[in-house]
Amino acid sequence: MVQQSFNSSSLTPSQRAVNDFVRAAAEGDLAAVSEFTNKYGRNALDKKDKVGRTALMRAAHDGQIDVVNFLLEHGVSVNATDGVNRTALHHAAMCGRLNVVKTLLDHGAFYQGVNSGDVTPMKLAKWNQNISGNDRADYTQIIALLKNWPKIQQQRQAAEKKQRLGSAQQKAGTRKAVLAFSG
Repeated sequence: MVQQSFNSSSLTPSQRAVNDFVRAAAEGDLAAVSEFTNKYGRNALDKKDKVGRTALMRAAHDGQIDVVNFLLEHGVSVNATDGVNRTALHHAAMCGRLNVVKTLLDHGAFYQGVNSGDVTPMKLAKWNQNISGNDRADYTQIIALLKNWPKIQQQRQAAEKKQRLGSAQQKAGTRKAVLAFSG
């Protein structure tokens, strides 16, 4: 693949600001990310840098969980894609960022999304777990989490439904007690 060369002097001031914002997200500079948010607003948070990555993708790639949380709380698109159809989840799984993977899934990241090479986040994690120097335990947990995500979601939904039913039954019982007492 031929890498494109970018002359930063040919970028507009707006594009330079976006590039600086995305770089700040990758570096975990929450103050700069917050300042950009205040200056340009929520709609600017999904802008892409000169190579097509969002701040969420870069923060996920580099494991900047505080920035990831900030961006998600401010409504960024969790499933935005870069130039080769990778999402923030692809980046986090590829780099073994377990806490980021969990956070992205909890915010609706599509766990079966495929990039331009038809590769899922789980496949990226499997490939990278055997690279020397990588923490195999994190990759193993990421793979298990992605593999079991549908089951985990079903269990959560069942628990929430049970909790809602229990709460409704408790309210109904309280109403009956109040009626019996006042009647």
